[in-house]
Amino acid sequence: MQNQLQTSKRFWSAIGVLLLFQFCLGLYSAQKLTVTHDEYWHLPVGLLGWETGKFDYDRLNPPLIRTWAAVPLLFTAAKTGNPAHSSDPADYGDAFLRANPERFHQYYALGQFPFLFFPVA
Repeated sequence: MQNQLQTSKRFWSAIGVLLLFQFCLGLYSAQKLTVTHDEYWHLPVGLLGWETGKFDYDRLNPPLIRTWAAVPLLFTAAKTGNPAHSSDPADYGDAFLRANPERFHQYYALGQFPFLFFPVA
């Protein structure tokens, strides 16, 4: 019984270390590998969804993931830039970039943060 308990502690300790490593790697990647080609407009469109309650800014993809990514931005001073309704999604990214010229990279990194918890959920 004691041996089984000790093995169980080792197992869960190893799992905890691996999850912590994955989380730290995700934080590093969010800082160094952001902004991806489609993230450029998905995050601003997600923020627009929260601000306006409308989800038809990008009809190609469902809104759940991008609105989830935009949750941390609700607690910042991020602005969408009030883009005109456009058929080119890059216009939303351009407006977001113009509205947040000094902090846009930090906002995109914050947009990665909610997904770092998926492995432990």
